Amino acid sequence: MSFDICKGMICHGNHMESGHYLAYLSWDEHPLEADKVKEVWLITPEGKRICYFDPQNNKEWFSVYHDFDAVIGAKIIQSWKSDSLLVISANCDDGSELSLDIAVASWQKLDGTVFEGVTDTGKKYRNTPDEIGVCGTVTATLNGLKLGVNTIPEEPIYLGDEPLPTQSIVNRCVHELEP
Repeated sequence: MSFDICKGMICHGNHMESGHYLAYLSWDEHPLEADKVKEVWLITPEGKRICYFDPQNNKEWFSVYHDFDAVIGAKIIQSWKSDSLLVISANCDDGSELSLDIAVASWQKLDGTVFEGVTDTGKKYRNTPDEIGVCGTVTATLNGLKLGVNTIPEEPIYLGDEPLPTQSIVNRCVHELEP
């Protein structure tokens, strides 16, 4: 079976004190006709799942792999302020504004570890991390409301067959997706 190849990073495990969950995905290489693909995932305390997707004209690609309540176009800006501070901002087509500051405490090189699973729409994936950043403090705001800092969740959140990480991490990786 052939897989679509994405290269970039996944920032997962951002369970906030407010009960919100945020993730950030950024692909420098991907199967779409766009320079870069960026996604901000928001899961509300009530369980509503929203993906903010940039570029908006390719947002239907997301629904092949994930079953969220909404996929909304956005202008997402990513900036590494230093080797250990990633700042993300999103101005979204539904009027929402999000920001996420991720402080990386340490980096660890990985060599050849492969994680496999199934997305929430039943598509197979393989993820090969090159480097993992273990995060310290993560802060976020949604429409000017501070969501607090990252914390350990009381209950796991599942997407597909695996729970989302409970620790905030940055995964620089190759991500392969079943077409």
